[in-house]
Amino acid sequence: MNKYGGIIGFLTIGIFVLFLAVGERQVSTKNAEGFSVENARAHLEMIASKPRPVGSAHHKVVADYLVEQLEKLNLETTVQETAVMHSIRGYKDIVDVRNVMARLPGSGSEGALLLMAHYDSIPNSPGANDNGVAVAGILEAARVLSSGEKLKHDIIFLFTDAEELGLYGAEAFIKEHPWANSVGLTLNFDSQGNAGPVYLFETSSGNRWLIKEMAKALPNAIGFSLAEDLYKLLPHQTDFSVIKEAGHQGANFANTIGTHYYHSSLDKLDSVDEGTLLEKGVCALSGARHFGNIEWAKPSKSNSVFFSVPLLGMIKYAKIVDLIMLVCAFGLLIASCMRMKKSDEFSIRGLFGGFLTTFACLIGGPLLTFLLVKLLAGMIPYQAYNLIGQPYQFSSMLAGLVLIGIGSSFALFGLFRKRCHANHVATGGLLLWALSATAAVLVAPGTAFLLTGPLFFFAAGLLIVSRSDWADGKKASVMLLFLIPLVVIWVPVIKAVFSIISFQLTAVGILLVTLMVSLFQQPFLLAYAGKVRFGALALLLVGGGIFLQGLSASGKFNQTMPKRNSLFYAADADGASHWYSTDNKPDKWTAQFFDANTKRARLRPVFPDSDRTFMRGPAPPINQPHPEITVLEDETAGGFRNLALHIASYRGAETMRIFFEGEILEAGIGDIRLEAGLIRLRYFAMPETGVVLHLTTDANSTAGLTIMITDISYGYPQELMKKPRPEDFTSASYFGWYQDSIMLYRTYTF
Repeated sequence: MNKYGGIIGFLTIGIFVLFLAVGERQVSTKNAEGFSVENARAHLEMIASKPRPVGSAHHKVVADYLVEQLEKLNLETTVQETAVMHSIRGYKDIVDVRNVMARLPGSGSEGALLLMAHYDSIPNSPGANDNGVAVAGILEAARVLSSGEKLKHDIIFLFTDAEELGLYGAEAFIKEHPWANSVGLTLNFDSQGNAGPVYLFETSSGNRWLIKEMAKALPNAIGFSLAEDLYKLLPHQTDFSVIKEAGHQGANFANTIGTHYYHSSLDKLDSVDEGTLLEKGVCALSGARHFGNIEWAKPSKSNSVFFSVPLLGMIKYAKIVDLIMLVCAFGLLIASCMRMKKSDEFSIRGLFGGFLTTFACLIGGPLLTFLLVKLLAGMIPYQAYNLIGQPYQFSSMLAGLVLIGIGSSFALFGLFRKRCHANHVATGGLLLWALSATAAVLVAPGTAFLLTGPLFFFAAGLLIVSRSDWADGKKASVMLLFLIPLVVIWVPVIKAVFSIISFQLTAVGILLVTLMVSLFQQPFLLAYAGKVRFGALALLLVGGGIFLQGLSASGKFNQTMPKRNSLFYAADADGASHWYSTDNKPDKWTAQFFDANTKRARLRPVFPDSDRTFMRGPAPPINQPHPEITVLEDETAGGFRNLALHIASYRGAETMRIFFEGEILEAGIGDIRLEAGLIRLRYFAMPETGVVLHLTTDANSTAGLTIMITDISYGYPQELMKKPRPEDFTSASYFGWYQDSIMLYRTYTF
């Protein structure tokens, strides 16, 4: 090690401490005076005291509570009650939605600012974080705004219904409510975890002016222009998707740390992070105060490139800047190559050797982690996974895999180091980065900032050291300084990616890590030419140990890492009743319902379109009425059979599933027209008095008509429970809308 080794080590440690420090929450209270976390917490305690799926008793209580709180503020308050239908081929969903909203008038008349959050939850989850925190924050923001100085724009506070079912409440507002016509800008708030910074992860198109003003409204907001490109790859949507499709401008915010709480019975009040509660409220209030007092521009012709840097806030610029930096970086790279060639320290052959070396090191780490995950994922019990595919102890396993990825990259680098001069490693790596940056600028400009900025700085550093006669250690120290922008820009992005990525896709995140680390290879070759292999071995050993420890602990369930299991009750009107489970075998709690010889079976009357099988065990009947169909009309004329059927759940179940076997030519419920070829109809929050379904079939058909109806309520029949679910168990997230439920079904033939 040369005399600069200590400096190199100090700089490296400092950079990686920075790696751990950047990207964390930095709440700005600018424009948030008067916001009370205590008030927001009080709202949350009421909202998230119980699950509130659409149609449930607590769902109605929460809607009434929202109305009460908004009316106390003397706001113009209204409830939009309407039925919304979605159709996918022969499958129809009808939801009776109940949107709660209020309007705070401004001093002007040019459009309203919409603050939006959904208030419903999934069944069996109190939904404290998803989305009680956002609802509570907006309620408190409404209190502060209504008692303060009047803003120029009207503010609409919208609490949408049925987001979890398919964005039905937002759709109803945009398509049917007159207030939607005045909305000029929307800020939506949601959640996919229980903690962490609130990310600005999606905006409307043509966002240049919006991002410029967002940096003023929320100077410490964490957001990345690439987040929207990543979000498009995920199977999730929020109410903001409806806003964008309608052509409205706006932004979408969410926190993503703590995904084990997402869509889970663990999403309780005690899981809420006070900092996230404060930050969401601050975002809503600060955003309203800023955007409510400025003139809004029309959407720009292009989007901004933007990203967050700790202490500096949000960096934003036009796409052309990335192109300029890319061209400059190419120029710096060429100048460095020409300078090194004069000193006989560079050759074209060596350049391509460095390129191939960097490429091999780049893919080596992700490939190894991909193979490890594929080989060892089977050791993790499926009950340990959350809804997005992350197992318990994912953070530990991820830390181990990151070290393994870096270690394997440096191990490959150690194998090639004698064949590559440090200058060839640097120039070859820069060439790889430059080609990647070119592709990003042309194909995905929102992601280009990840490559162009670090590329420019590293190329500038390389040119400086190539023109000097410094010792290798000093050159390495200087190059490390030019890598600080790389760490500052990349780390918040990598953290955000790892918070939402599944275990099976970990290699994608490791690829980002090894791409970042690839620029460190040249300084380390200069300073530690003979020590690279030892460092790589140390990283592999430490990373392997951490990964294996996390892997072994992922299946050790306890109260903080409860085992997920499945159970629901189903009974036929003819008298047959059973317990069902999607699990593979009974556990210590479900063993009271299923024995070791339990066989699997379909539940055809409820799921006739599915081949899924369940564990099935005998169960006593319960004293609750089954759903009923009453024939109000049955007439045949002109070769058509017209039926009017009254369908009702006389126990107030939240959901009705109706399957049809037979050709339906026409169908309708009230003003809702259903398409021909009806196969399945799901009705959420059906009126207590039931509905009348009109059907038209072919009177000459010999196939007849069979209708299978099931009403579904949430919660077990408590009278049949021998032992309550232990605290180290929780309801499964998969098959989530049917877990912990009672299904009563009946079949009719007409």
